[in-house]
Amino acid sequence: GESQILVATDAIAMGLNLPIKTLLFSKDNKFDGLRRRELLPTEVLQISGRAGRYGFEEKGYVGALDENALSTITSAFHMPLPDLELPVSVMASLEHVMLIGDILETDNILDILAFFADNMEFEGPFVAANIDSMLEIAAIVSEYTLDLKTRFFLSCAPASISSPYIESVFHRYIRQIEAGGKVLYIPPRDLPAFAQTNDMLLNAEDRVREISLYLWLSFKFPDTFEDTEKAIAARVRLNNFIENSLREGHFTKKCRRCGKVLDFSYRFSICDQCHGQNKRGTGSSSHGGYRGRRRR
Repeated sequence: GESQILVATDAIAMGLNLPIKTLLFSKDNKFDGLRRRELLPTEVLQISGRAGRYGFEEKGYVGALDENALSTITSAFHMPLPDLELPVSVMASLEHVMLIGDILETDNILDILAFFADNMEFEGPFVAANIDSMLEIAAIVSEYTLDLKTRFFLSCAPASISSPYIESVFHRYIRQIEAGGKVLYIPPRDLPAFAQTNDMLLNAEDRVREISLYLWLSFKFPDTFEDTEKAIAARVRLNNFIENSLREGHFTKKCRRCGKVLDFSYRFSICDQCHGQNKRGTGSSSHGGYRGRRRR
């Protein structure tokens, strides 16, 4: 209730219950990591569902900021929804982790998550989700002396460990949690007007990802990650630096593994093909490939 207006990306659609009475689409399209496309009917409905939430408002109103967007949104809003594709994937929850830990008599988060991926069965049209990225992070977390709940939360963190910089930052964060101290955010030093090289631009993107990681962890560990205002201020500076750099220079963003050219709007540092290589499938029987890489 502190503000009358909220400006947000489509991330607002991810299950947020807010006292919103009227929702206006500024655009009828989005970049999905590969290309720019119109919003799907399911996405329109999911975003529209933020207006008039039960318990907050009796009615909700949905509109758009221009006629073209309104026409697209109206058409998508009234389209029949596609049938659900079964089975439905179920992610590992804290309850699953604690239960499996008791059964296996272990607090090794990597072993617990691997057991979930390999053996967890559910009644009805449900299967254990593919948790490759979670397992990769858990391999790092399991190297530190932490309680199981903390290990689980850290394994869920949005840590893009395909980036050596983010991996090193993540190790630093975990070491400080292990030591019981505060995790300080270290902002970038003075930035030039714009990037001179590709590496400068990519490093700035990594620093933005670092801030996203820090702020996510601040929700889980508010007494440990307290420098949120400093991190948010740094994110504004970095985003301005990136935007100025893209306007002033001629840069090519490439996959850090294979060198494939990527769109600068693509939010990951490796391409889909590299990400999919050696991907763990549901029901796989081995997790030997996930090794902790503790750094001192």
